[in-house]
Amino acid sequence: MSEEGNRAQTLPLDCSSKEALFRKNHPLILELKEIPEIRFDDSEVIGLGDILSLKELFLKQNMDYYHVDCLILYKIARNMARIQQKLAGIHICPGLYALEDVYVNLKDTAYPLYLLHPERFQLMEFEQDYEWYPEDERIFGDLVLFDRKAQALADQRFLYKIMVASSKGNVRIPPKASTRDYSGLFYGTMPAAWKEVFEGGRLLPLSEWERRLTEAIEMEERYDQQSRDRSPGEYTERPSEAEEILSGKKTVLALFVILRGERANSLEMSRLLYETQDLLELEQEHGHFRLIQGFVHGDGVVRQKDLDEYPIGFRLQIPHQIREYSKVEALLIGCEWMMDLCRDITREGVDCQCRLYVLSDGRIENNNVYKACLDKISRLMEEKVRVELILGRDSQCEGWDHLKRIIGEE
Repeated sequence: MSEEGNRAQTLPLDCSSKEALFRKNHPLILELKEIPEIRFDDSEVIGLGDILSLKELFLKQNMDYYHVDCLILYKIARNMARIQQKLAGIHICPGLYALEDVYVNLKDTAYPLYLLHPERFQLMEFEQDYEWYPEDERIFGDLVLFDRKAQALADQRFLYKIMVASSKGNVRIPPKASTRDYSGLFYGTMPAAWKEVFEGGRLLPLSEWERRLTEAIEMEERYDQQSRDRSPGEYTERPSEAEEILSGKKTVLALFVILRGERANSLEMSRLLYETQDLLELEQEHGHFRLIQGFVHGDGVVRQKDLDEYPIGFRLQIPHQIREYSKVEALLIGCEWMMDLCRDITREGVDCQCRLYVLSDGRIENNNVYKACLDKISRLMEEKVRVELILGRDSQCEGWDHLKRIIGEE
């Protein structure tokens, strides 16, 4: 007889509820207690600072406060996949997890998870006692008991809820547009291959999800590290070249930081950029100055087009598709680049006016890097750098209000 069959025979016939299993300290419960992520006492978790249930974390105000991005969500999802594999390894079908019963420790950058109230698990063939979300009711409502296939579907659905940060737990595939959470935004950042899995209703083994999530985490961490490790010299001209560019008659040095947020097309971003360049060329015609332009933008990694005196009518070509949402690191790189240019200008004593144009066409993550940029922009303005914020119709970020106050815009 299989191991699972042997375990099923150990269940006392007179136990008609899960509560009875807990009272009698059944072998299944003993095995549950060996999983460190399972917590039987609420006081071990609830009440501690920076430990929130996923339901609380995925509320918009908490997502902004804790600066939750894709990297954090993928780490949470990977930890959940590992817990799910442990439960499957001891032949337990928990049924459908409730967001309010899964807690994450935000003090730890590994974001460990804790599952509370294990008595609510559907252990083997015992009854289910869930309050279904409507969408879960549509998928699972006709089930009497969870079998292995149903559990695999429930496991994958919960990973999906984590990766799109659905605070209501009722998220569809793909999610409907909502102002209550960021599920649509995070779904947009999801790799295309993952979307195909979810939209096609395919089931992947938990080990495969752990592998994919690990690869995504490593890639995101590599991008972040590359942005931090790059020295300012990689984004500025060499001193001799800077001296050559800034020599001669009065110069306006315009650096465009393109924080592109929409993946579908480049029309809105192009409109913002081209209208700004049109105004600059009109000003150049009447002001009789040299116009030096540079560009920093993100398309999965931070990219740059060097400073140059481009011919009249030059317009930067913006790709129609980008691999990822633009990173706010592009703004950090732009600020550091401009600070180095200001030092060169001061050292060379040239007649130059510096301008920083920040362009955005969509949602920008309001994270720690963004807050660091606000400080750098304040310092740039102390150096007489003119900073302009140019937003598209759908631009959203609570940090923009802070930036507007810094640069004195309404």
